[in-house]
Amino acid sequence: MSVKNEIRTALESGLALDSAIAIREWGTTRLASYVCMLRADGVPIQTRNKRVQTRRGKVTVAEYYIEKEAHK
Repeated sequence: MSVKNEIRTALESGLALDSAIAIREWGTTRLASYVCMLRADGVPIQTRNKRVQTRRGKVTVAEYYIEKEAHK
């Protein structure tokens, strides 16, 4: 299965993904690119901002998800 399809499956199963998860699970730093491709394919992916702690303080990162009603 391709990384794109694995990301789609994860999102459709209800997981919310951010770049750290994509690096850890699929070894990709291109999550936003895959999200863009999936949106072009008609997948209703939403984005929300999430605050995370780093060595230098808190930063805001994008977190991608599909609304529960959208993937039933």
